[in-house]
Amino acid sequence: MDYRRLGSTGLRVSSMCLGTMGFGLPAAIGAALAEGDKRIICITGDGSLLMNIQEFATLAEQGLNVKIIVLDNGHLGLVRQQQNLFFAGRYSACEFTNAVEFKRVARAFGIAAAVYDEANPDSLSGFLSAEGSGLLHVRIAATEKVLPMVAPGEGNLQMIVTDAEALVST
Repeated sequence: MDYRRLGSTGLRVSSMCLGTMGFGLPAAIGAALAEGDKRIICITGDGSLLMNIQEFATLAEQGLNVKIIVLDNGHLGLVRQQQNLFFAGRYSACEFTNAVEFKRVARAFGIAAAVYDEANPDSLSGFLSAEGSGLLHVRIAATEKVLPMVAPGEGNLQMIVTDAEALVST
């Protein structure tokens, strides 16, 4: 884990770009426990959140100030992207055919939740400034890219960092 103090921006916790699915929510809970009353923001994908969604119980029981922003593309996004780029779009086991109602799940655990409204982008600041834990469900297109990424068999120095490079790789 990478723990660095970055001036006024606070503590950042990362799995060091290892693509560790499920890391975000438990790491955010750990950061909240370590940092006391500070607001912690967890930005995660739908597939990653589903890996440890039971930790909503811990979040609620501990009364932590963690804000979860879940980017929901209805897929295991990086898996889909790799299948598109390196396996000629032969998709297998990467799409969630039944949409998860993250707002309802969070509320079932006692966590405040909302769906992001593109028509009202200022609602994000209201969500972030509210006290206690919360989840903001943000729907995104399945075609959104996860960048940077490293192609199978390549080293970190050959990483794909732009959408144009990803298109060239297909």
